[in-house]
Amino acid sequence: MHNPEEVSLIKGEKNKMVKICSNHQYYKVPLIYTYAWNNYEYWCPFCGCHEGMLGAGDDVDDTEELKKRGKSYEKATEEYLHARSTLICSETKWEEKWIKPSELPEAEKKRLFELQDSWKLNRKVEEIK
Repeated sequence: MHNPEEVSLIKGEKNKMVKICSNHQYYKVPLIYTYAWNNYEYWCPFCGCHEGMLGAGDDVDDTEELKKRGKSYEKATEEYLHARSTLICSETKWEEKWIKPSELPEAEKKRLFELQDSWKLNRKVEEIK
């Protein structure tokens, strides 16, 4: 997750910032920095929005609640993002050899597609088991 530091002109001190999705202010979700989509580095695990690194989301103070929510979403989406990244990359390592994703064994491709299809949107991380 990208946490730039900004200088507060009012306080004169550095505040940790986090990018949150700008599509739903009622439930603040830190954007995840990932390479799971071509040309989009930020992804919202709640609504599915993905944006490029320039102008993505809103920068807000990184609170304990947002840190916890961000870490929880990162853990919950780890397999999903790995599957997405593997399926779109130019090469992946399989049995100590670099191959194209299309050259993966059919069973592995099926497993990755099932993982990719398993992520459901509009779920608060607190509801995910």
